Amino acid sequence: MNREQKNARQREYNQMNRDKINARQREYNKRKKVEMSVKRKLTYEKKKQDDPDFMNSRNERERGRYAKWKESLTDEGKHKLHRKRLKGNWVKGGFKHTEEEFEDILDRYFASDKCESCGVCFDDKHIKNADHDHNSGCFRNIVCRKCNCYRAKHDYHFLKVLLEIHRSTILTR
Repeated sequence: MNREQKNARQREYNQMNRDKINARQREYNKRKKVEMSVKRKLTYEKKKQDDPDFMNSRNERERGRYAKWKESLTDEGKHKLHRKRLKGNWVKGGFKHTEEEFEDILDRYFASDKCESCGVCFDDKHIKNADHDHNSGCFRNIVCRKCNCYRAKHDYHFLKVLLEIHRSTILTR
């Protein structure tokens, strides 16, 4: 029997017994998972016996590193970090703009001190938001959170109305 025949036979066996093979693989994976979890628990218990406060000290070290890094930032570095976070959140939120447009929006965001819709000054109570059209993703204004929520509800309502009109035109055809 040559190699090609063996391979063909193996493929045939695998196709016929695919369910059995998959079940064996799942059982093996479960056993490995349980073994790893037992190993982790034993390691955790050992560390806990050696130092009962080891998790808290580890978390404090991690927090300490971030706090030290953040304290060491210059004003320019803090500003860059803030810009980067805002831009990332805006992209996740549905903004669809080019890099240059984002830079213009960010400059406008940092320069504004009043809501462009209701005119209230931004402070702890009135938080600054960049408003965008929830249908197209285009930036509209720098507004307070209250105005932003109102506009989001309006966009959502408008979208529901459009969908209802679309649905009714399809049904009447």
